[in-house]
Amino acid sequence: MAQEMWSPSSWQSKPNPYPITYEDQALAHEVLDKISRLPALVTEAEVSILKSALREVALGKAIIWQGGDCAELFEYCNEETVLGRIKMLSQMGQQFTQQTNIPSLLIGRIAGQYGKPRNSLTEILNGVEVPKFYGDNINDSNPLKREPNPLRLTEAYFYSSATLNRIRAALSAQPPPSIQGTGFGQDRVQDEDGLSPSSLWCQFVQSPPGISSTPPIFTSHEALYLQYEQAMTRPWGPEVNGTMHSRRGEKVASSSKPGRWYNSSAHFVWIGDKTRQLDGAHVEYFRALENPIGVKLGPSVKSNELIRLLDILDPQKETGKVTLITRLGSDRVYDILGNLIDSVQRSGHCVVWQCDPMHGNTRTSESGIRTRDMLRIFNEIRTSLEIHRQHGSWLGGIHLEMTPDDVVECTGGIEGWVDADLGPAYKTKCDPRLNESQSMEIVHAVAKLFRKSDEPYFRSKL
Repeated sequence: MAQEMWSPSSWQSKPNPYPITYEDQALAHEVLDKISRLPALVTEAEVSILKSALREVALGKAIIWQGGDCAELFEYCNEETVLGRIKMLSQMGQQFTQQTNIPSLLIGRIAGQYGKPRNSLTEILNGVEVPKFYGDNINDSNPLKREPNPLRLTEAYFYSSATLNRIRAALSAQPPPSIQGTGFGQDRVQDEDGLSPSSLWCQFVQSPPGISSTPPIFTSHEALYLQYEQAMTRPWGPEVNGTMHSRRGEKVASSSKPGRWYNSSAHFVWIGDKTRQLDGAHVEYFRALENPIGVKLGPSVKSNELIRLLDILDPQKETGKVTLITRLGSDRVYDILGNLIDSVQRSGHCVVWQCDPMHGNTRTSESGIRTRDMLRIFNEIRTSLEIHRQHGSWLGGIHLEMTPDDVVECTGGIEGWVDADLGPAYKTKCDPRLNESQSMEIVHAVAKLFRKSDEPYFRSKL
């Protein structure tokens, strides 16, 4: 069956589980129109480089380390916070690559991860129903200021821009050894233009002064609030006489084929487990993006549903186009993951498989604090890796919620944190994050798992 015609706004005709209604609709339209005319935050060339790198991951030649805050806050846009997060992610990639000789691809949950998915849109506080805190890009965490404010979307754009520019400046001025040690650029496959990802990479890191270079850390966020994402959608190719064209000169204004538009707010965007409905607004929006995209998969996912989803999002079966991010829980991954892998392999889709060991392992302490245990986090990664190996598949990434800040929000680890430690150092406004010590412990433990086999399956076959 042929798909309906796509446009950046066609999602509006589909069910949307996260509709945001602004009291001042005229102001909202004005803000979104302004954002649609602001410069792109990321470029087509940068997105192309990431796509090339993800093809290598899908083929078993590299691994993704993706991480950052659960919900980024506007106040995190400062020198110390931004540099601390990119340094931490860089060190994680360096340590893993040094211990395994497997290249690390670094993707931050940064420069746009402001939205916060909620199970319901409102809550009762002191007997009054108020909107929940949806994230800094929508409303204020203060219960007295919860009314969605469209001006926050403009703030989100400029905070994202400032954060991304600081990342670019820091890494292009003097790339640290940890970036150089992530392993890309050695014996890499070529893309369809005859250029390897490493040669594309070098073109950007060696750009003349004043020319933006691609950061070794790519940016990502959950594309949750589609009004903003639509405003940040740009044509993939030049305009000719007012009509959008691809690089091959084909008209795309009414085209239903993918690959004509991209989301310019981040290099990589993903669909959440709560928004992956086949007939939903988010799947409709994502199906024509040129960006590499991710899909979170919780324990409710069914194999036949997953294949239908892949057919919608990636009808051309492009290697590495889609990253499947499993968040199944340490107690359920063994029963679910193998069937998903088998179904995807039979379908002919060549995806990137990534493990999110955080969301399926959240619990509430006796004192009512949401937390996560290091042992359960590690066990989900270990079991996922074992299942992938049993099925001749490649676990191509780890997706963590983490921070270099001095916090204690998750229990366990070499420091022996327990529920009683979840006190003043518990600072998250969303889900609990691993601190730096716990994150590095995960890296070393995962590296040890990958070293158990002298040659991971795909690397030994290709």
